[in-house]
Amino acid sequence: IYSNYTYGNQIRDILLAPDGSGYYALGAVNIDFDPMPNESNILLMKVNNWGEREWERVYNPSHFDAGLCFSNTYDKGFIIGGTIGGPVNGRGGLLKVKPNGEESWNRWYFGYGEITGVTQLADSSYVAGGSDWWFGVELQMGIVKVDSLGNKLWHRRYGGIYDDYGYCFAPTLDGGFIMAGRQDSIGVASVYI
Repeated sequence: IYSNYTYGNQIRDILLAPDGSGYYALGAVNIDFDPMPNESNILLMKVNNWGEREWERVYNPSHFDAGLCFSNTYDKGFIIGGTIGGPVNGRGGLLKVKPNGEESWNRWYFGYGEITGVTQLADSSYVAGGSDWWFGVELQMGIVKVDSLGNKLWHRRYGGIYDDYGYCFAPTLDGGFIMAGRQDSIGVASVYI
């Protein structure tokens, strides 16, 4: 158990280290002791094969940040998806981390919501998906493609007149993407692919 922080601690994703030396864990912690709800920071941690912590980094791009998913990148760093935003609500965003653990860039792409899946493509761009809400529109599944520097190339939303949540996504063999989640309607929640 890793509990260096006061409250708001969670691990949301884990990756095997490519060299087999342990695991990388990603999540959210609250280290600024602020009593305001939903204040959190992104945590990236490396543990060895015996579960002993080797190092950790905390990233605080804004007030409400949480790491929900991540993947290795071709430069041996990480691309982190989750919420980046504030002061109270998170916005779906990405944070790029260099191989030495330093932050390279961070951007938010969705109004209010979260990115729950991210992958790097062969051309070094990134595609991320999750739940996306803009003013005046219900929550919808969202997918965004950005270049290697985080500049948005395109952004799509999918959904109906009720809330639609994107929980996970993957590239498909035809060059597209598949996303799974939930679609809400009055009194019912349905599986959504």
